[in-house]
Amino acid sequence: MKNPLADVGHGPWARSLATSALVLAAPPSNRAGYPFGLGVASGAPLPDWERLTPAQRTNFLPLTAWGYSWWRRRSLSLLSGQAFSPEREARLFLALCRPQAGESWLDAGTSTGFYAGVLAAQGCRVRATDLSAAMLRQAQREQPSAQIVWEQANLEAAGAGNAQSYDGITVGATLNETAHPALFLAQLERRL
Repeated sequence: MKNPLADVGHGPWARSLATSALVLAAPPSNRAGYPFGLGVASGAPLPDWERLTPAQRTNFLPLTAWGYSWWRRRSLSLLSGQAFSPEREARLFLALCRPQAGESWLDAGTSTGFYAGVLAAQGCRVRATDLSAAMLRQAQREQPSAQIVWEQANLEAAGAGNAQSYDGITVGATLNETAHPALFLAQLERRL
């Protein structure tokens, strides 16, 4: 059998992209297919693999989780047309949202936990949710804090995740990756 990666071009990015495309095109053999073994709270059932957007699917790859923080820094600078450091983003977030110590926040679609870490550093209690166990594992490494509870959950599903109310909710780049943004926002609104 011919190696499906043999004709993908040269360089590590070509091979990585081809590997991602192959993984995205092939649903996991185990229909449950979602890695839960990370010692985090379990939310509502995750969606069928076929119903995930391509962006959501790539987030399950360990390589995506590993490189996400690097890409995030680069993409914000590219989008803004100027250097846009994580420190600058944290200052803007804190100035606009004004989280207070002791407040309870939901970081919906936490990815590698940037906002969860900023909030925890302010003394907030944070529930950081994501569909991807790989992202949550990376977030735990990048943002270790007893103030953060990590939860794998699909917040697009009715009744998903923890149903408690929060003082604030943050959604980073997750909104543009969801299959049903209006449903996602409605689920978050009921938690405020």
